[in-house]
Amino acid sequence: MTDQQLRDTPTATATATATDSPPPPAAAPAAPSSPAPQAELIPAEDPEDTSDIDRYEIDSALGSDADFADAYPSAQVIGSDLSPTQPEWVPPNVHFEIADATLTWPWKDNYFDFIHIRYLFGGVQDWPALFQEAYRCCAPGGWVQSCEADIHFYSDDGTTDSEPALQKWADLYEKGGAATGRTFFLQQEALQERSITEAGFTDVRIFDYKLPVGGWTSNRKLFELGEYVRLTLENDLEGYTLYLWHNVLNWPREEYPQFLAAMRKAISSRKVHGYMMVRYVYARKP
Repeated sequence: MTDQQLRDTPTATATATATDSPPPPAAAPAAPSSPAPQAELIPAEDPEDTSDIDRYEIDSALGSDADFADAYPSAQVIGSDLSPTQPEWVPPNVHFEIADATLTWPWKDNYFDFIHIRYLFGGVQDWPALFQEAYRCCAPGGWVQSCEADIHFYSDDGTTDSEPALQKWADLYEKGGAATGRTFFLQQEALQERSITEAGFTDVRIFDYKLPVGGWTSNRKLFELGEYVRLTLENDLEGYTLYLWHNVLNWPREEYPQFLAAMRKAISSRKVHGYMMVRYVYARKP
């Protein structure tokens, strides 16, 4: 993919209804590398209006709770995760709870006005059940937002195809997901939009984004974004792959350090114009 192609890619949006099952996405659809347009889903009321103090937002897998809470101080924001890894310095309208999103949710029916679910790929066996719980806990008129990445490395010019480490990376997650029954490739199966629609949500909106890996583009913003992605991958590479390699697939231990070194080299190369696809799916409860 050239720099000009990456800059000029139009916003990729698609819609689906409760009666129309969305088709599986293409391997690498055109999409911009920019933040998801969350504003349209956030309540439009004056955030200083304290009469709306009972509005609740839930973030499963955590992340930008503090930003959301600062922007909407009248909202009560709950962050949930499997372990207590949350920061201590947060706005007063944020609190955290330990909960497993793959089990029955501990909140009552129609409780939340906005539900954010992010980066659970590889951790969920039953996606329809997950969004059925989201539907139960979402208030009528409220929204659910699902953000998941396709961790394949794509390129528009074929430069990722010649990197064996990137092919090994894909093979690791394809076989690891098959062995555990927890897929890492939701976009290929349209699992987000299909499960959300089957749960009963309507007004489904789909936004796809190209996430550059590394600083190979001359576009300043995309260069910075790609470098952040590269640094994150390099820092967490062993954490992402160790368990699948050793415990799930039992691949040769002596090959693992070589794989890590080859991965770091590939994602650092300016000659490899790689990116990942990130999909945001929004939907409303009638």
